[in-house]
Amino acid sequence: MKSKNKYIVGAITIVFIILILYSLQPISNEAIKGNIVVWANDYTYDYLFKVAKEFEENNKRTKIKVINISNDEYLNSIKNVEKEKLPNIANLNFIDIQNLHEKVEIISETNEIIETYRNNFNKNRVKQIEYNEKYMGVPLTSRPIAFFIRKDILNEYGYKVEDINTWENLFKIGIDIFNKTNGDIRIFSSKDIDNIKLLMSAEAIQESKSDIKAKLIVESNIKNIFNTELISYYGDNNYMARIGSIEIINELNNELLGGKWICKLPPSINIGANKFYDLDGENLVVLNSDESNIRLIKNFMIYAATNVDLLQKQLVESRMFPSSLYTYKDKSIENAVKNTNENKSSPFIIFSNISERAPVLKNYKLLKDIIENSY
Repeated sequence: MKSKNKYIVGAITIVFIILILYSLQPISNEAIKGNIVVWANDYTYDYLFKVAKEFEENNKRTKIKVINISNDEYLNSIKNVEKEKLPNIANLNFIDIQNLHEKVEIISETNEIIETYRNNFNKNRVKQIEYNEKYMGVPLTSRPIAFFIRKDILNEYGYKVEDINTWENLFKIGIDIFNKTNGDIRIFSSKDIDNIKLLMSAEAIQESKSDIKAKLIVESNIKNIFNTELISYYGDNNYMARIGSIEIINELNNELLGGKWICKLPPSINIGANKFYDLDGENLVVLNSDESNIRLIKNFMIYAATNVDLLQKQLVESRMFPSSLYTYKDKSIENAVKNTNENKSSPFIIFSNISERAPVLKNYKLLKDIIENSY
């Protein structure tokens, strides 16, 4: 009888221990559930729509509605919508985060995500989302800035790609070709004006010892471009260079640009200066949440920012350039791009190197101020 009682007591004890252990299991092991709304723009919609569908398939009790807002209307839509109608998640670059922070509450629920997944991102990208010592989002895309130059035009007028290392080199050669063609061929496309300002501003900040000096360098270089009418506002083939990111690869692969192009690191202000700049990428931010959906929001942001397989597809299809460093490890980034870099490294590799090696800038607030106040 005593033996039987021992068995009963032992069984009760085991059941009791199991119940205690079960009650102590973290909430994270429970099924993710809930409904959220994500606002994407023209650049991120394709990816966010696809990754949301995949997330829903893996988490049957979730519903993620992804809405495409055009780039032109995106910021105003966020500013003007009633607070309770804000999306749960939006994507913003670092300038938008700083500008919107005082008008729209950006919920700083991403500190834990960044601390856990920090190795997924370049330090520069993490620094861009830091505001008042908090992380205001999760990096989704990057914008490594590269230089594309028409090799065929340079050769026709007696120059080589290797002749261009600084902005001064580029301006000198560009003005010479402009004069020899009676103004038919200019340096840049008007499509790249914002990219040029962004890159020049970042370079000036890194190379200058004072804010005033940085602003003067940007002003001087931009005047060199605009005052000599070296920006092409008409046609698609009457310029010899592009400054930009993955969008130029997309244009080349879709045969929207004529001629033979070379992709390389961009010109620098000084010889030997840093040429690796990753600027203006999109970040997933939380604009609207409560206890019923914050866990879903966080899990979806992690899933979207670190889904290597889907991100790699977006990269090789030149739809967007992911921030996750692990997406650059696949051999697919060695894919050739039409009409560029014959017998040289793929532009995808050049972009990946830029994204991996881009340093933290001295002053992101100054960069924002210079860009917004330059003409």
